[in-house]
Amino acid sequence: MKIKVWSILLGFTAFTASAKEGSQALSGLYNYKEPVTNMQFMQVPAAKGISALVQWAQNQLPELERNGIQLSLVQTKATPVGTYYHFEPQWKGRPVFGQAVSVFIDLSGNVRQLTSNLGIAMNGVAAAPQWNTVDSNAIAQKFQQQYKGPSLEVRYKQIAFLNSERVLTPGLELLGVNVKEGVSTTFVLDQQGQTAAYFSRNRYNTKDSVLQSMVFVPDPLTYVHQYYGGIYVDNNDQDAQWLTDARVPVDFPATWDITAGNFILENPLVKIANLGGSLINPVTPATNQAFYTRSQRGFEECMMMYHLTTFQEYIQSLGFANIMNRQILADPHYTTLDNSFFSVDVNGNPFLALGTGGVDDAEDADVIIHEYGHGLSWDASGVSSTAFSTERFSLDEGIGDYFASTYSRGIDTFRWKDVFTWDGHNEYWEGRTADYSAKYPLGSTTIHKNGQIWNTAMMGIWGDAGKEVTDKLMLQTLYGLQGTSTFPDAARLVMQADTLLYGGTHGNILCKWFTDRNILGTCGNWVTGLEETAMQEHVQLINSAGFASGTGDALITWPTEGAFNQAVLLNISGQELQKFDGLQQRSQLRINSDKLTPGVYILQLQGTKGGAQRLKLVKW
Repeated sequence: MKIKVWSILLGFTAFTASAKEGSQALSGLYNYKEPVTNMQFMQVPAAKGISALVQWAQNQLPELERNGIQLSLVQTKATPVGTYYHFEPQWKGRPVFGQAVSVFIDLSGNVRQLTSNLGIAMNGVAAAPQWNTVDSNAIAQKFQQQYKGPSLEVRYKQIAFLNSERVLTPGLELLGVNVKEGVSTTFVLDQQGQTAAYFSRNRYNTKDSVLQSMVFVPDPLTYVHQYYGGIYVDNNDQDAQWLTDARVPVDFPATWDITAGNFILENPLVKIANLGGSLINPVTPATNQAFYTRSQRGFEECMMMYHLTTFQEYIQSLGFANIMNRQILADPHYTTLDNSFFSVDVNGNPFLALGTGGVDDAEDADVIIHEYGHGLSWDASGVSSTAFSTERFSLDEGIGDYFASTYSRGIDTFRWKDVFTWDGHNEYWEGRTADYSAKYPLGSTTIHKNGQIWNTAMMGIWGDAGKEVTDKLMLQTLYGLQGTSTFPDAARLVMQADTLLYGGTHGNILCKWFTDRNILGTCGNWVTGLEETAMQEHVQLINSAGFASGTGDALITWPTEGAFNQAVLLNISGQELQKFDGLQQRSQLRINSDKLTPGVYILQLQGTKGGAQRLKLVKW
């Protein structure tokens, strides 16, 4: 289902994404096209205290002081391997639209990552704005009348933004929400009240008690191992014996209303709500047995309750306790169109709005989890993750597809490559795939097609490394994404997550799939294990356990004296940490790990007559 939300850039972090083709229009949008995302994987002592951390980040980014920009902390997110600090750049007290700075500090207190999309060359700054509250109100009211009339709710705030000439200039961010039409759009207005940019904020899909129910898990076609066609069709939302038989008994927590004497479809993670689209109110079961067939509206409401609750509880079981661990509003009947979306209202509350056109979207868990995936991306890094480029939109579609794919494949491997198995791959729309032939760089103008490249790579990793490993790598990666992150940026974050979570043990698998999709041209020093390049010298690593634990030296030996003339110790990002010269008369080398932080290291041995060999070292 498609919903329209108008945001006239008010600094909200809401984000929209579509599972269906053609629902995301980017024409007429100024896309800050070549933002440089500085992915720096560093190992330096962490600053003590937020003020010191801010000062350290300011020192690393000279463009801030040069342009009079200050950093303001907007969100802190703890992860299983460290903490992300997300900062909002401000100019003259006004947030700089579309820009963000993030710092990641691992559990040992080391700064492992500084990410900034402030690398865009700025051609100076404009004069300070002269607007006051009266001026801003007048501009907002004029815009409201010009575009949607009084039915459009408008909120605004003063901002700064980079105009088409890359000059930092004052502006107004307006958020407009028309709940009736389901539209949320963010607009940036210049000092004359003209639209400089606009962005859809929707992410589309082209006493507590336990409630018993029966739902599709994950969808009816997967359950019966069939393809769409013959008797296995939607049939305009009518009941059929095969569809009734495809339901699975489940239960989920709900709320008992002692005053009304019935159940409410609500728990701490999900609340079924009438969001104002179709005006259909949720069912209120009188007993704890909420059994519906697919033709009844309560069926889709129970689908959303069960799958959203189950998926969030699974995420928490992986150790990610603070990513969308909040209540989300969900409306499975929001619109009669064949489109669904995730978004955030003007008060910052996340919600899912699904449609009933074609196959009802809430009948397919792929759609539910895909849209929830946009919420995970939004919540993990807040303002940093709001997409402001076509590639970032494409990446988010791929992430949503990945969560849908891993969820369904974890239940049943039948047709796991078909994303939206029941909702798509039929006369209504073609669905998507987790086995896409195209490779990076992005060759399509359609963000949904582009996203299949990312999902194909991640599901390839899933096949080799397993569901839990790949899910944890994807979840950890979300914290480090920014509004202009590219596919290679995300791939490097996955590699870093593997180093932090698993000591880099899946490096070869990650390299295999990211290079297969051309997302990474080479994995450089992320290659794990012993790599020989035009050499046959037999290198041995002795006492790797002592090195890893810090209780002893690693001893590297080779049989031929003079086989190597130099060795270099590198960290996971390829930075040189230590050099060992004069190996021509030696056949062994000792390396101490006392001063190394936990992670994966590469020892590169340079052959005296050319060639090289690499050895992986791990410090816990």
